[in-house]
Amino acid sequence: MAPWIQALGDGAWTIYFGRAITRQANARALSFCSLLARHAGTGVLTGILEWTPAFTSVTVHADPRQETLSGLDAALLDLAGQAEDQLPPGRTWEIPACFDENYAPDLHSLAEACSLSPEHIIERMQESMLTVGMLGFMPGLPYLDGIPAEMQQPRRKTPRTSVPERSIAVAGTQCVIYPWQCPAGWHLLGRTPVPLFSLNWKSRPALLAPGDSVRWRPISVDEYLELEQACAAADWQPESLLADAQTQAQTPSARFSLDSEGCAPAAVAESRSCLEILDGAWGVSVQDEGRSGWRYLGVPLAGAHDPETFRIANALAGAPEGSAALELLGGGPRFRVAGPAVRCGLAGDALLKVSRASGESLEIPSGRGTVLKPGDVASVVCHSPRPAYLAFSGGIQLDPVLGSRSTYLRSRLGGLEGRTLQTGDRLETGSLPASEQGCDLLLGPDPAREPADDAAPVELRVIAGPQRDHFTPQALEQFYSTVYTVSPQADRMGLRLHGPALEHGELGADIPSDGIVPGAIQVPADGMPIILLSDAQTTGGYTKPCVVIRADMPLLGRLVPGDRIRFVEIGMQEARRVQHEAAAAFRRRLDAIERLAVAGAPDESRLRRANLASGIIISSSNE
Repeated sequence: MAPWIQALGDGAWTIYFGRAITRQANARALSFCSLLARHAGTGVLTGILEWTPAFTSVTVHADPRQETLSGLDAALLDLAGQAEDQLPPGRTWEIPACFDENYAPDLHSLAEACSLSPEHIIERMQESMLTVGMLGFMPGLPYLDGIPAEMQQPRRKTPRTSVPERSIAVAGTQCVIYPWQCPAGWHLLGRTPVPLFSLNWKSRPALLAPGDSVRWRPISVDEYLELEQACAAADWQPESLLADAQTQAQTPSARFSLDSEGCAPAAVAESRSCLEILDGAWGVSVQDEGRSGWRYLGVPLAGAHDPETFRIANALAGAPEGSAALELLGGGPRFRVAGPAVRCGLAGDALLKVSRASGESLEIPSGRGTVLKPGDVASVVCHSPRPAYLAFSGGIQLDPVLGSRSTYLRSRLGGLEGRTLQTGDRLETGSLPASEQGCDLLLGPDPAREPADDAAPVELRVIAGPQRDHFTPQALEQFYSTVYTVSPQADRMGLRLHGPALEHGELGADIPSDGIVPGAIQVPADGMPIILLSDAQTTGGYTKPCVVIRADMPLLGRLVPGDRIRFVEIGMQEARRVQHEAAAAFRRRLDAIERLAVAGAPDESRLRRANLASGIIISSSNE
């Protein structure tokens, strides 16, 4: 079967090598990754940022900084035609697994659906040799193929909102191990004490790689608890689980090092300030533009939930583009400046309250970058649960993890030890040069934003998705004519919608897992749409009728439970035109940020306009 290509929004494509999971399709997908590793960065392929291999497909993500992507899809399809049918050599692992009923809540229901006994299900699991076809969904999560035919059942109709970490689950021909607690829709049959992903390992952060083989070593509950404790030690290494002394397999990837590439530059040590967190508030995390280059290991992009508001906050602070800032989702921190002066930029529906060390109290609205001096105490009051951002001159200075300072809470990666802000934390930021301490920065009104109509639903423009043909024409017509409501089941990973269920056609709801991007709308078997957001998984096995365009991602990031939305389908050319115009308009808005003299300080802009030879203005309180 010849490969074919489908757009995944207006910034990614998925190249498919088969409709069903086969060894040949998986080998060609992995071979295509090797070709990408050799040719990316040359010719038309300079527009490639990274790629995500799956069982039967590869999703290629374009660099968002590229002004034109013309011809990239054709070049990708041409390269895919050169993929070979050979699987890369892998390793064989013996992974301990506990199939006790306490760790296998779906054992009896799966056995009943298969007309087998629970004991027979466990026996077949122990006898099976499984092959790793891909990593995806979340960091280090392996998808293994080879589940016996008599055990094969589709995914659960409605996914669970949470499953325990290191759970072993099956669906169809596949088996997965969930490295962390997460939502999932597969049947849980056991658990392993072995971690699947760690930055402490000497070789690579993911335990398994495509092409590896896995067989289970059954253990008791007592053995499970003992091994769980041993594997949690910082010096534990996974090579003891190899069936024999095999060399480290090389997996085709977009990057191979754990460096800080892509991060905004750190301020030099002599020019840093410090913030003492007096009250961490709820849901405050460190975010930047996200960690690209690691989706091949299942590591999501993450990053700022509302990229426009994030960029505004950094611009108001005078920080470099992409600097790490605090993301506030309904609560704001209280902090003291415990170092040199710093400029603080606040963007979003929030207010900054400042108690100066001198005794003066100020209330500063959002949209202003304000100079904070040593001893000043500031707090943020959020007026809604929509994202707000607090940025600082020079950015928040933390050690990057996999090239980013963004916090990915589900896997405890990045930021402050992978968690939200807590009382007692200390954050280093870049300080403010003396020449900059005499002015604040002010954001002007947005000329493109129309007055808000609270009664009108938010319109999100979308492009047809790769599984549009899995839905009946009537279902698609209903989808685009329905006003949906954001349900309370909403977080940084995705939004579940309330509204009429979408009816799948003959092709059904389940697909071999393929690539995901933030903005993708997936529909499980229950027909209820889910919009994926900044912490979206890297791959997923549910149908995607459409994808939100990049220009509307800031709108998507501002949605909260209770908001009403409707979808409007547009074509690729229009999406790219809208993206180009929106990016240019936003750049003009940032460039128009004004400098305002702080009371008692010389106004440098007035000096320049007056062209005074002396360079001195005597300020008056009456001015």
